[in-house]
Amino acid sequence: MPPPWILALVAAVAALPACLGAEQTAACQQFVACVRELDGRDRQTTDAIRFEPDGDCWGGPTIAELCDHACTRGLEPLRATAPPLACLVTP
Repeated sequence: MPPPWILALVAAVAALPACLGAEQTAACQQFVACVRELDGRDRQTTDAIRFEPDGDCWGGPTIAELCDHACTRGLEPLRATAPPLACLVTP
């Protein structure tokens, strides 16, 4: 069995990605706002928790990049909704 300090080091390295989290991107802020607005309008609930500020998307740079891309792509069909969503109006 390895010495206890090695086990502690492995545990610390495994936890490191969580410490190196990323911030929610502007595209995902807008995407979540639009999904919530559309949900309210259509009286439904969409699971977008992973894209919210404390969601799984922001655990590290690689997943954050993928989530940002997904949010950016997800905004495209939302732009075509009628009536237009308030979350898409830029001041």
